Amino acid sequence: MCCERIILYQLSQSLNGVKRIMNKRKLPPVAEDWGAGNFDDYNIIEIVGEGTYGQVYKAKCKKTNVLVALKRVRLENERDGFPITAIREIKILRQLDHKNVVKLINIVTDKRKATNYKKDPGAFYLVFEYVDHDLNGLLESGWVNFSEQQIASLFKQLLLGLEHCHSLNFLHRDIKCSNILVNNK
Repeated sequence: MCCERIILYQLSQSLNGVKRIMNKRKLPPVAEDWGAGNFDDYNIIEIVGEGTYGQVYKAKCKKTNVLVALKRVRLENERDGFPITAIREIKILRQLDHKNVVKLINIVTDKRKATNYKKDPGAFYLVFEYVDHDLNGLLESGWVNFSEQQIASLFKQLLLGLEHCHSLNFLHRDIKCSNILVNNK
């Protein structure tokens, strides 16, 4: 297996996931269609995991045929609406644009559920670029043996992603193998 690309993931698993350490920055301009997507624009392929806020699905965009990861934002236990931790994650991820940091593509709603928010408030999904594996899963599988050269490449990519986060004054406080995603490319 060739590991050309590694991506930092889940910058905010909880309030401790990422800590803002410097002054606030302005967000990049919002694209006209950002946040206007619909859950029905995606075909769910399979559940790939459980995130902080709910299940994570592998899906394919019907319009572009691109694979994505849909991370459901669970709202059942939220009294005040959208969780503040999710809002922080969105604000941070929108500012991070680097090949070694997972890209937040959009936020979509399940319009069928959003129309009846009080009955089923679980209607929001974060749309991320899809990445094939997490490092923890690869290491535990036993079917991947990394060469020293691959390990050095993974480590370099991890440091480049972290350097980008630090350059924007973000500190990642939850670096672990399950938060490091690796593509097959």
